Amino acid sequence: MIVDFSNRELFNYKYIPLLRDKNRYIFLMWWWWSWKSKFTAQKEIIKSFEKWNRLLWVRKVKDTIKDSVFAELEWVIDDWKLNDYFQITKSPLYIKNKLSWSDVIFRWLDDVEKIKSVKWVTRVWLEEATEADEWDFDQLDIRLRWIWKELQITCTYNPISDQHWLITQYWNKKDLPDMTLCHSTYKDNRFVWHEHYDKVMLRLKWSNMNLYKIYALWIPWKAVEWLIYEYENIDKIPEQARLMWYWLDFWFNHPMALLWIYEYNIEDKKSWEIIKWIILDEVLYWSWYITSDIIKFLDDEKFSKSEEIIGDNSRPEAIEEMFQSWYNCKPCIKWPWSVKDWIETVQTYKIYITARSAKSKKDFDNYVWAKDKDWNYLEVPVKAFDDAPDAARYWIATFFKKQSDYIFE
Repeated sequence: MIVDFSNRELFNYKYIPLLRDKNRYIFLMWWWWSWKSKFTAQKEIIKSFEKWNRLLWVRKVKDTIKDSVFAELEWVIDDWKLNDYFQITKSPLYIKNKLSWSDVIFRWLDDVEKIKSVKWVTRVWLEEATEADEWDFDQLDIRLRWIWKELQITCTYNPISDQHWLITQYWNKKDLPDMTLCHSTYKDNRFVWHEHYDKVMLRLKWSNMNLYKIYALWIPWKAVEWLIYEYENIDKIPEQARLMWYWLDFWFNHPMALLWIYEYNIEDKKSWEIIKWIILDEVLYWSWYITSDIIKFLDDEKFSKSEEIIGDNSRPEAIEEMFQSWYNCKPCIKWPWSVKDWIETVQTYKIYITARSAKSKKDFDNYVWAKDKDWNYLEVPVKAFDDAPDAARYWIATFFKKQSDYIFE
């Protein structure tokens, strides 16, 4: 072997104990410039020299795989001059250690069936884990099931929000068994020029304390840098605001959202332009509600059965159950445009959220664009904190459908 894996100079010192860590769950919560992916790639290359390991590398978005961890693993193999020991193919993406027969397979979470078909997995690496949800994590955990092997799932990610499930379910519960937590900043990376980043952090400390807490101190906060929408608080609905309809998002273990959606147009006296408002008022936002629970709630509140309720069209059976109970529930319209196009349309409105809509505000505070390994925006939002934002997006889509029906009748 031409590489001495016991050579400490290969690694950032803080992470060396993780090389020997045998806990099933490893949560590596780092920020920029701390080499989180590079270290994990180093560790997995070392693990590949143990016989019959199979690493399942996963990320939420398919298009990011080739240029992210696959490149990191290739870099480690090349940097350590291990090319002769590995078989590497790019179509499909696959890495195999020719000495141990251990391999690395690559999948993405937007094709769940391919995840389910993977067998004999001993290790999982979920990169940018904040893009995934708890159900994704559970499915990956289930894949780890080979007897007589050390099984481990590693989540690497940057801070996104103090309300994210990775923070609330794991980071804040430090006494959970069989779990290792590690966080670091650029200060722990001895391979970067600290003086340069110190200057950046000092500026942030005086100009934006929120970003300073995230970047320098690694304190999860609001994900202000990647937010898709901005909104303002409103104490009460203006009398002139027009109730458009009610939005109903059917779920069970995922929060179910019932929102009143208002439109309000106001004339700017300086520019004589019409400023368009969307006002969201949260009525119900709860998990573990089935359709009959929703119907009972509306009955108890003496909700008018003539009012139009727009429901998520992915649940036609729930919409039909509402309709059978005499509620005017109709499916929303999902046009064949990209999500990004509809988001941009919503962004032409000023968004207001009522004071009582605490959970909807949390959604908007944490609804962000997905990113690739170089921190460039992708044209898709992270599939998290999307219940209230989707209400605004589907309202716009349904509104445009009604307008087009009127114009072309």
